[in-house]
Amino acid sequence: MKVWIFQTGEPLHIDNENLRPMRCINLANALRDRGHHVTIWSSSFFHQQKIHRSRNYSTTILTDNLTINLIPSPGYHRNIGMARIWDHAVLAWNLWRRLISNSDPLPDIAFVGYPPIEAAAIFIRWLRKRSVPAILDVKDQWPSLFLEPFPRYLKPFISVLLTPYYHYAHRAFREALAFSTMSHGYLNWISHFSGRQLTSSDSVSPLTAPIFAVTDDNLAAAQAWWRSRGISPGTRRRFCFVGSFMSVLDFTGIRDAAQRFLDEGIDCQIVICGDGGFADNIHKMMHGLENIFFPGWIDEPRKAALAKCSSGALIPYKNIDNYTSNIPNKVIDALAHGLPVLTSLSGELKTLIEAEDVGFFCSNNTGSTYYDAMNYLLGNEVVASNMSRRATALYQERFSFDIVYSRLVTTLEALAK
Repeated sequence: MKVWIFQTGEPLHIDNENLRPMRCINLANALRDRGHHVTIWSSSFFHQQKIHRSRNYSTTILTDNLTINLIPSPGYHRNIGMARIWDHAVLAWNLWRRLISNSDPLPDIAFVGYPPIEAAAIFIRWLRKRSVPAILDVKDQWPSLFLEPFPRYLKPFISVLLTPYYHYAHRAFREALAFSTMSHGYLNWISHFSGRQLTSSDSVSPLTAPIFAVTDDNLAAAQAWWRSRGISPGTRRRFCFVGSFMSVLDFTGIRDAAQRFLDEGIDCQIVICGDGGFADNIHKMMHGLENIFFPGWIDEPRKAALAKCSSGALIPYKNIDNYTSNIPNKVIDALAHGLPVLTSLSGELKTLIEAEDVGFFCSNNTGSTYYDAMNYLLGNEVVASNMSRRATALYQERFSFDIVYSRLVTTLEALAK
């Protein structure tokens, strides 16, 4: 079977094999393991590192069954702004130019990432005209998500300005054969947004990745690195966050918990790893709290070492629909490391952690706060240990790479027929 995968802005093997693999490469590798031939279509601009992989159209044949086509675009420095809008428009135009000159054999099926809106719509339309079945892989609620920052009275006017995006989005949803997405909540959103009834061909495939194998030497080096920064691997009296610092995160409850631990003289460290556009805001928020540590970006061995000496993972998302309908990949990472999840995110995640007893929903408005949840786990080692064991089991049963991508490949094989 010949499969085309279109995903933009993700790590590819031609960039750096040490980067965390995402949907594109994970699916490509799973397909190749089954003996299928894969062609990846992607943007030359690498969203995560804000660099260009190529300035022009390029085709790289990595192996007999893996080819990568890169489509050029201008790039951008900020995730939000006119430069990104322009980049996506140019990407769509350049993709169209490349497709209409395509002389390669058509695939048996295509897997098209959404967003970006324009490029996905163009790809789906081109495939449909050639009777190639296409799965639309929905990972964000664009363009509905664009309305989130605006007050309710402005949203109708902003919706009018976004009319072209709604047009292309609805067209892509209407013309796709089936949908793939990360959660059942997202499937429900897709059905509501598109007006299509869900079918057995639509599937849920969480954004999971293979577990990084950490050698004993790498782990020892990582533990020494943490010791040099005041984090002792010999105790688990800490909680951690690992990820990008974005506007969709709210660390207010974590700051309040840290302050209360200091006021009450309770030994508890909070380690916040990562970087991003809102790093300065978060650093200012935590100023003066000596029990909070900012080590910056960390690699996989350091993540593994930190997880081994932590009692839980902090997932402080704001309650916006793009996330309440989803299980963020930070949650899956936490479960893979056996870490109980402490989150302020309601919806799908709250339902999961309470049903499986693998964490706590924390809210300063109702019920338990971050302080309550952290202090409870620190004072109840048996409860924490049992919760950790259930987290690992949940990952293995529902979110492991082998299970998720084996099922997704089987879905593609069936739809290709």
